[in-house]
Amino acid sequence: MEDLRVLIVAEDVLARAGLAAIVGDAEPSWTIAQLAPDRLLADIDIYQPDIVLFDLAWGDATDTAQYIEATDAPFLFLLADEEQAAPLLAAVGDAVTERSLGLLLRNNQSPHILQALATVVAGLSVIEPALMMALTPPLSPTALVDEMVEPLTPREQEVLALIAEGLPNKAIALRLGISDHTVKFHINAILSKLNAQSRTEAVVQAARLGLLIL
Repeated sequence: MEDLRVLIVAEDVLARAGLAAIVGDAEPSWTIAQLAPDRLLADIDIYQPDIVLFDLAWGDATDTAQYIEATDAPFLFLLADEEQAAPLLAAVGDAVTERSLGLLLRNNQSPHILQALATVVAGLSVIEPALMMALTPPLSPTALVDEMVEPLTPREQEVLALIAEGLPNKAIALRLGISDHTVKFHINAILSKLNAQSRTEAVVQAARLGLLIL
């Protein structure tokens, strides 16, 4: 993948430099730019990134919505700990279903960060299992039964897996060889059965129930 523009955002200048070195050494043909978070909204149009690699460190995850709204580029977020996952997903809302998005713990090794970066650039979403499981506490076996209204059908499980990959409805329809209308029908059934209000919540619930391995 050549001529990719990567914008690295971090409060700490050393963190920015370290991430720039990791990405630049692995992909020397990519253009790497660096910004502090307080300059992102003002300067992002200058850089026109293909992806934003954002190290949240110990910053406020609830501020991320304004950054995502400022560009159509996908984001890969590096989080300090599991506690940042829930407020981050709450902040980005439906954006997680409208574009590819990545969430990793910032203590990951370089190969994992690079793999996640490539995956998000390719149009898929990546959420580290530890972060996904931290969004909601695990359920007891009795609670698992109560949580499900009725089991998912095999087709609904296929649709759910593609939702977890971050695919939009049209891509799901193309992958499964069904119509957009049928995809919407299956998604509505999945939301109902998982007692979920959104696609993101459905993925979280499914992970809790052991229906997805992320």
